[in-house]
Amino acid sequence: MKNLFLTIIITLFVGNAIVFAKNEEPKILLIKTSKELTHLLNSVYSDGFLESDEKVKVLFTVNELHQIVVLQVNSNNSDIQTYVKQALNYKRLPSNELKVGQEYAVIVNFKA
Repeated sequence: MKNLFLTIIITLFVGNAIVFAKNEEPKILLIKTSKELTHLLNSVYSDGFLESDEKVKVLFTVNELHQIVVLQVNSNNSDIQTYVKQALNYKRLPSNELKVGQEYAVIVNFKA
């Protein structure tokens, strides 16, 4: 009886793991765009405005003129929000890897 109960519990856990497994879409690597965003963010970077390292998620889209439009910067630090918006907003990307109107997210690591 004890073994039967243990087998049922294990079966339920395995069944739940299979049913609730994440079905994530594959991430598309945009190598040229990544390099261009890094260049834009590094071009106006000045050391000293951060006290500690911070990881920030930036949501953006591309308009009809192929310019970046920053939608959201997930940070409580207003200096970082301003910096990212000034560095990226309405800047044009030479590569055509991004689709117009689609939202993109990028993680930016700031080092103190």
